[in-house]
Amino acid sequence: MFEPDRARQRWHRFLLVWMMGTALWLAALLIAQAAIRPAPAFSVMAPLLVGVPALALGLGAVLLRRRARR
Repeated sequence: MFEPDRARQRWHRFLLVWMMGTALWLAALLIAQAAIRPAPAFSVMAPLLVGVPALALGLGAVLLRRRARR
């Protein structure tokens, strides 16, 4: 009866953690870019900027689905 609510709550918690982690990751990259001289090129920073949060979102979604099937 309460299983869909728990699954939704788990998904919402994951999204909140992912958003906070992404914000911290972006802040760390901005600090690193400001500290490194000469600043890294866009081609170096762009895959890190987009790839790591996208990978975390994908892996988290896969893990949540696997856990829901059990």
